[in-house]
Amino acid sequence: MNSRERFAAIMAHRQPDRVPLDIGATYPMTGVRSQRELAEFLGLPGKPRPVGAWGFDERIMEWAETDFRGVGRIVNLPSPHTKTISATKYVDCWGIQNHGTAIRLRARRTNIAANINSCRTRRVNRG
Repeated sequence: MNSRERFAAIMAHRQPDRVPLDIGATYPMTGVRSQRELAEFLGLPGKPRPVGAWGFDERIMEWAETDFRGVGRIVNLPSPHTKTISATKYVDCWGIQNHGTAIRLRARRTNIAANINSCRTRRVNRG
């Protein structure tokens, strides 16, 4: 099953061959430093190939067998949850409170090694 077929299956409430995977669609993981460190850790050859609205490195998405690609902010979703709390705090359309990019990036970097090792195990087990 390819990415399109996998996405079509989940949208039609059918079981795909595996859970569709997305990486790079959220801003905190798109930082140049985070991507560079991840690409180096994974041993990916060549120069970065930024794609999509956030400029995420296609080499990383190919390694992770990502099923989705960003297309930018097409619409602002209407939501009763969206509100600005302060200059650095806001609630997004899903009702999730965000405290600014720096805090989220720090949390991501703390867990990045564990996430990478998990991905490696998944790839090895996949064969």
